[in-house]
Amino acid sequence: MSNAIIIPAPTQDGALLASVRGSAGLSGGLAFDGLTTGQRASANTGGGANRILTGDVTYWVRFRVGVKVQAQVLFAHTVSEAFLGTQNIYLDVTSGNLRAVIAGSLGTPITTVTGFWAAYSGQVVDVHVRRSGTTLTVFVNGAQAATTTAAGVANSLDGEFLKLGAQSSTAAAVDAIFHRAAYWNRALTDAQILSCITDGVAFADQWASQTAQTSGLLVVGKRYRINTYVAGDDFTAVGAASNASGVEFVATATTATWANASSLVRIGALAAFDFEVGVGFQLHDRSTNNFHAALVGSPAPYWTMPKRSGVLYASGSFSSGVATRLLLADALPSGALIEEVVVNVVTGTPTTVSLGTLSTATTDIVNAQTVAAGRNVEPMASRFQAPTTAQLWATFNAATTAALTIPYTTTQ
Repeated sequence: MSNAIIIPAPTQDGALLASVRGSAGLSGGLAFDGLTTGQRASANTGGGANRILTGDVTYWVRFRVGVKVQAQVLFAHTVSEAFLGTQNIYLDVTSGNLRAVIAGSLGTPITTVTGFWAAYSGQVVDVHVRRSGTTLTVFVNGAQAATTTAAGVANSLDGEFLKLGAQSSTAAAVDAIFHRAAYWNRALTDAQILSCITDGVAFADQWASQTAQTSGLLVVGKRYRINTYVAGDDFTAVGAASNASGVEFVATATTATWANASSLVRIGALAAFDFEVGVGFQLHDRSTNNFHAALVGSPAPYWTMPKRSGVLYASGSFSSGVATRLLLADALPSGALIEEVVVNVVTGTPTTVSLGTLSTATTDIVNAQTVAAGRNVEPMASRFQAPTTAQLWATFNAATTAALTIPYTTTQ
């Protein structure tokens, strides 16, 4: 057996995981039991004045995927709290597949991520749904997972209520724990979707509105769209790349040449809910629009808070094909739940790594997954939970020096 030198020191990966999906697992969230009909959370997002209608939009939801699979709505933006309605957008699960659906008069386009529930059961995931013109795209953990282009994507969206869980008082319940949910009145770029996962709603996107402005001062650092440009006005001096309808920009100054009533809208996040704080009965809206929400149903969803968390760090030299123990004592506490493993290959050219709890069974956490030079987030067939205190052993198929980052949670 070769010797791995284990140094419990913070790394960039550890900090990132702890601040993003790691922190969601550690902090708990808004739990739905998968049993109670009509169990949901619902927020009035400003009424008719804040309807998206035919404009671009991006939705974001972070949740822990449950075990129970059934036909259920995860997320919906509807005209009424009481029902799904006919001019709306929603995210649902059908036969284990994740679907983004836009209903309306131009047909019902559907974008499907096949096998989603089986692939992510037990894991915390970030899902974005973006409508840009007539293209509907679903992102899972920041990567494009499915896309559809159709006329119906541009259906008018009349949503006034943002709902998580059951679509109505009589609909099936969802088995999930939600941590964040938000929507923007614009199409985020791929890079901005990644940034939102790590950093939340950007400063430029706070205080967004659907109400048009035809004169006055701009707010430096906030994002605007020229809805309707009128000749003679000039916004290039305040950050716009050009003077034209549809141009989006972040204001660099307060005063534009603006005497002809061009129409501007301050774009960004109309609502951004945090389900990790559990303050009273409200769900806290971080968009600064203060659309705080209530829990609905009997019983209503409830707050869940794991009691303990941690991150394991290991680095050292590994011989080819030899199981190497990480840490001198039992590394994992009883009940530790692992949902992500990051491997940084520093030297050598291994192509696979396995991670397990015994020297004779080193594949029960990660089984011969692909690695390459640099940072690798290892896919897990399912989350792993240690039934008792356990050792950690790693095996590479070629000699290497490497570092491992393993966040975990436990309720013990």
